[in-house]
Amino acid sequence: MNAMLVALKRLHSNVSDTYFYLRLVLGVAAVLLPLVLWLGGKWALGIPPMTSISAYYHTEQRDVLVGVLFAVGFTLFIYKGFSFAEDWLLNAAGLLIVGVAYFPMKAEAVLKCFRPCEGPCLTYSSVLDRTSDALIGSGLHGLCAVLFFVAIGLVCGFCSHRTLHLIQDPTIRKTYLWTYRTLGIAMVALPVSVAFLIRMSSVAGSDCQDRTVFWIEATGVWVFAAFWLLKTFEGYKYGADRTYPDRRAIPPERATAV
Repeated sequence: MNAMLVALKRLHSNVSDTYFYLRLVLGVAAVLLPLVLWLGGKWALGIPPMTSISAYYHTEQRDVLVGVLFAVGFTLFIYKGFSFAEDWLLNAAGLLIVGVAYFPMKAEAVLKCFRPCEGPCLTYSSVLDRTSDALIGSGLHGLCAVLFFVAIGLVCGFCSHRTLHLIQDPTIRKTYLWTYRTLGIAMVALPVSVAFLIRMSSVAGSDCQDRTVFWIEATGVWVFAAFWLLKTFEGYKYGADRTYPDRRAIPPERATAV
């Protein structure tokens, strides 16, 4: 019996460690993505800074962008939340971020600023650059991006409190709660502001020298990373994964005790 308890405890520890490292890698990848695209493209490949993160799809950094987006999407999809609502929102976010990669922005938006062979030759594939002209032209790329941040914002604002009862200090508990809510609001506000900026400004998204959209998008990605890494730290420090290996087993009265 003791041997079985030890084995069960080790299994729970392994599950906890797996969730911790899974979350950690995803958060670090999100932090690095804008920097790798911008600095790596500029210094290693001679790619001029693009006007948006999405524009890097049509450069030699395509594999980096698509690879990270697919990896994030896959991780979010297989990750199990602490409630059915969180789980479904994470699944939706995983599919939406894959949609951001699968339905890229139009190549013409990059071509008007950078000719294919100006400096290092930017290559375009007739297959990869037109998943479907009708679908790409319908705005699915931007829609998937906005809805992804909305889904994560909902997780951040309405689901992250479920494990906070494990924090004994009420001041620290409330600090976590309001930090999550603030990050959730920022996650929704940033992509919406990009859409509004592109719609209302004659410069943003059209001026080849303007990088406002890129930096707002990068900030949105970093806000997502900040939430994800903070939640990872909270879960590790206060033992959410160890306490609830069955991630839906949080008693309702405890999940709301903040």
